Amino acid sequence: MADLEKSQPEEIANPPSGGKELPPPGSPLDWLRAGVFPEDWTLIPVAGKATYIKEWGDHKRRRIDSEGLFFEDSRYNGFGVVTGELSGGLIALDVDGHQADARYRAEAGAGYEAYGEEQTMSWTSGKPGRRQLLYRVPEHMVPLMADINTVILREDGEWALGQGDTNRTKKEQAGEEYEELVLRFNRCQSVLPQSIHPDTGKRYRFLNYNGGQPAEAPEWVLEVIRPHLKAKAWLSEEEMGQLEAEAGKTLLPSRQIRGWFFSEEVQAKLLPRLDELVFKHPTFDQYGWDIRPGKNPQMMSGCPWHGGKSGTSFQYSELSGCWDCKACGVGGDVLDFVHKIKTGDKFAGKPKGPSLENYVAELAVALGYRYPDDAQAVVRTEVTPRPNLMLDSESFLKRLSQIIKEHPNPAKAKDLMQELAQNTGRRMSAIDCIRAEQEYSAYVLAQKTNGKPWWEIEKMTFTIPGLMMRPTQIILHAAPGKGKTSAAMGFARMVGRGEPMTIRGIQVPIQAGKVLWIQNDQNPAKLVRDCEDNGIDPEKDSEWFIVRRSFQMNYVADLTKWINDVKPALVVIDSIGSCSTDMQEQEKDKAFASPLYYYSRMNGESLDLGGFNPCTIMWIHHDNAQGEVRGTRYLTAAVDEQWHLRDLTDQEKEQVRAKGKVASNCRFIQVKKSRMGREGDLLMVERDIQGTYSVWDHTPTERRTDEGQGDPEPSTMALRIVRDRARGEGPVEERRITALAVWEQLVEELHGLGVNDAPSRRTVDRWLKRWVEDGVLVLGGIEMVGKSRTKTYTTPTPPRVGWSLECPLSIVTPDTSDDQDLTMDTPSANDGHVHRSGVAPAMDMSIVPPEGVNRETPCSDAGSGATIDNGQNSEATICPSQIGNAESHNEEGKAAGEPAGGAVEGLQGAGGSEARPLPREREEVARGDRADGAGEALSNEAATELDFKSLLSHQPRWDSYETAFG
Repeated sequence: MADLEKSQPEEIANPPSGGKELPPPGSPLDWLRAGVFPEDWTLIPVAGKATYIKEWGDHKRRRIDSEGLFFEDSRYNGFGVVTGELSGGLIALDVDGHQADARYRAEAGAGYEAYGEEQTMSWTSGKPGRRQLLYRVPEHMVPLMADINTVILREDGEWALGQGDTNRTKKEQAGEEYEELVLRFNRCQSVLPQSIHPDTGKRYRFLNYNGGQPAEAPEWVLEVIRPHLKAKAWLSEEEMGQLEAEAGKTLLPSRQIRGWFFSEEVQAKLLPRLDELVFKHPTFDQYGWDIRPGKNPQMMSGCPWHGGKSGTSFQYSELSGCWDCKACGVGGDVLDFVHKIKTGDKFAGKPKGPSLENYVAELAVALGYRYPDDAQAVVRTEVTPRPNLMLDSESFLKRLSQIIKEHPNPAKAKDLMQELAQNTGRRMSAIDCIRAEQEYSAYVLAQKTNGKPWWEIEKMTFTIPGLMMRPTQIILHAAPGKGKTSAAMGFARMVGRGEPMTIRGIQVPIQAGKVLWIQNDQNPAKLVRDCEDNGIDPEKDSEWFIVRRSFQMNYVADLTKWINDVKPALVVIDSIGSCSTDMQEQEKDKAFASPLYYYSRMNGESLDLGGFNPCTIMWIHHDNAQGEVRGTRYLTAAVDEQWHLRDLTDQEKEQVRAKGKVASNCRFIQVKKSRMGREGDLLMVERDIQGTYSVWDHTPTERRTDEGQGDPEPSTMALRIVRDRARGEGPVEERRITALAVWEQLVEELHGLGVNDAPSRRTVDRWLKRWVEDGVLVLGGIEMVGKSRTKTYTTPTPPRVGWSLECPLSIVTPDTSDDQDLTMDTPSANDGHVHRSGVAPAMDMSIVPPEGVNRETPCSDAGSGATIDNGQNSEATICPSQIGNAESHNEEGKAAGEPAGGAVEGLQGAGGSEARPLPREREEVARGDRADGAGEALSNEAATELDFKSLLSHQPRWDSYETAFG
């Protein structure tokens, strides 16, 4: 034993690489991404030797899925390879110490590979005498090894299937250490190099990299395996689909033919007569048969296809009928042998259709059976039992729908559906039942939906004007550590408190609404801390910030009930990965995205059709290795928008630094897919010195075509024209603009750019109306053009002349800089703006504090209004609620309505009393007396007495606000 220990060096500085260089030492993830391990391997993340993935040994996984799973649990510190069929037939020899190595030397004989002299991929944990050697078994043997998990060399010298040596317990009870020697195949995993050992805390390291490829299994390993090979009676649905795709008609289905032939009854009669009925060939007569003795004897002879000098290359088991020839690389069960001999092609696949039936019928007659009568009788009694519950298709599908409604627990529902299928004689799995019910329900819903005029629907609204539609679904994805949760909390805070946001360089109001936060990604203590860091008080703000936990994305009944009970404007689900850990479907499966399709269909649908209140649903998710959404592409197909939270490029960092911001504290949300036409738009996410996250639209008001390289986009030019007019000088009524004036200026600018194909007046009018519907613009009142009364347009909260765009209550408005706002696109857009330095920020005039939402305002505690210095050593008292409430009357004595500056007076808190509707929701008066709530209030003398320029010197109390900027 001492000599053995000396022969095993503690460290191997440069393990043999087989011609392919290993990357420098790094994290397990670095090696995974560097392609150290073959692409066809199925890898799983491990914490020591353990993994927390259910059914990890039953499903093949792509590399990007394995990487994503690694990030879902902080305990993971390495990767393991799943041996067996899922990794192309890998078999691992685990040598668990010096005593086990001695047994390995005795068993392998000339095939023994000494420590440090391995001829295949091998590695060690660093513990004395311990190592793993990895081989690949011949492809033809893999299907016959389906039932082989581990084969252990017991101390009595016998190789046995099972999980342990019979002598192991005795030795451990006696205080002796047991050292195992085992071959691992299906449903086993081996921890890979660079992973951390749970006992030593050191990384596993290669003994021989061998070019990243395991060697073929040596003959002594195949001899251990052969006695345990077993024919597959029932092929998988995929295998049978491949066989029957080209098969002709048979008396019985191919699957049932195989099931009967490989039953215990038939095989008991066949195996004693294998030499007589199956393995008949002139080559065998020439070479004769030798027997490899043992518990599971092997018959050996020359090969029917290549002969062989030794006369032992072809082997079959008398106990299973499985055979193989290593030299030819072929093998299989008895039907495979008959098929290859009959066709003269040693590489022929499995027999199918009439060929399969002819072989079985011929052997059945020789064994004394009548085919297909005997086979059919067995099939009827064993394969398709008579149903004990008779249901027609309509009743069966209705019962499935009833099960889903009555049992929100998906596991219980699946079990009941499977039971119902069996009781009604249907060969359907639970997943098959779910898919059938979905198709059935979708069709029923379509018939009900199409029973009324399609245009009689509730139109889409905006949770955040111009950004978040309602109803809609969004996926916000990013790499780990980029701040996905905090960015989502920034949106949640804006919606919950009704804080205004900058959209396309225009400050727009947000109607306050409740936020349903579904948390599965972290513990409650961490969620509380995140809330506090982002200005949300979990207790005080619980009226609008509602949290639900322990959710899985396929709990469709629960989410439907929560939304209908809470009636949120925004739903945030953190995250897809953590909300799918207990689902049977994998991220790579199309069925994984089925819940998202359901939520998309039911979002805003009437309650009597099973729908729920319209809302914006934001799913937080992880990136894959390519920076795209992890998992199946059907996830992004199921949602309306895909938002990617990413780092800034070097050029973007320089631009941000030029604005006086810390580039490392900034991220971009890039819209990658949008049904609103916002592909390529950018949102800025910034973290301030307090750790609070702010969000605003970084997209310029005026966009350019051809990915920013072409001419200005006409529809956004129209928006910019309205914005520029709103920012101009003069009275408020002069800073509104008609659609005709917008069209005229747009045509003039396009002609100046050499563009002759200008849009029509009707098109421009449609664009402006759409901007109003989106909440980015508002109607500014009525203007007389000749004898006609014409609508005017303006921004929701037009900046006063010389005022800063900064809004103390907003977390989203960008600060101004020396030259140009971060969100502005033209220098002229900043005419009349003042620099932040030396000028106080403007008072928030856009939103009246709603009931139930705490907010301090510049108004005095007595409620009489804010004291404002008008710049003339005199003071005036005013409160935001007074601005825009002055009335003007037309010739008929009707109120013309509030001005654009006060056109947001309908906004209310999540739990507040009922308020007047938003301007775009009001019914338009035919004669234009009230232009959607925005009239000419400031056009009369009473309104103009409010000298807005006098507000320039107003100094609000900054300590009364929570702002997002340091």
